[in-house]
Amino acid sequence: MGFDHTLYIVDEIDRGNLQGSNQKGILFVYAVDDKDHHDFLMKIIGAINCENSEVLQLTLKKNSNVSLIPFLKENSIEKVVVFGIEPHRFCLNVEYSKYGILHLDGIRFLIADGLGRVGNEKDLKKHLWIGLKEMFGI
Repeated sequence: MGFDHTLYIVDEIDRGNLQGSNQKGILFVYAVDDKDHHDFLMKIIGAINCENSEVLQLTLKKNSNVSLIPFLKENSIEKVVVFGIEPHRFCLNVEYSKYGILHLDGIRFLIADGLGRVGNEKDLKKHLWIGLKEMFGI
């Protein structure tokens, strides 16, 4: 009997890859490949009426797998915006549509393309803005 499953090694969330505070219960996650687009992320954070220091930012390697839900629960995070990382990398086996709001265990997720891609494509910026407006009520 064989199994047709993919096994993932799950890493601990490296607190050295976290920036900001958790004053607003909001986490932004992006791939280390997108660090060059941090200015664009700052504009997004400002657009939702937050300061950079009020939200948590987590940088991950694209191949990294982390169990995100326990971290979110431990830190009372209610909203997560993800750029360029698929949900299965967070140990989430869910169906989703990019830029739509995913509700999971009391937490709202918005999954988007990578910061660099969104920053360079007008249509993706529009989809992101629509999702952000829905998620943050702006």
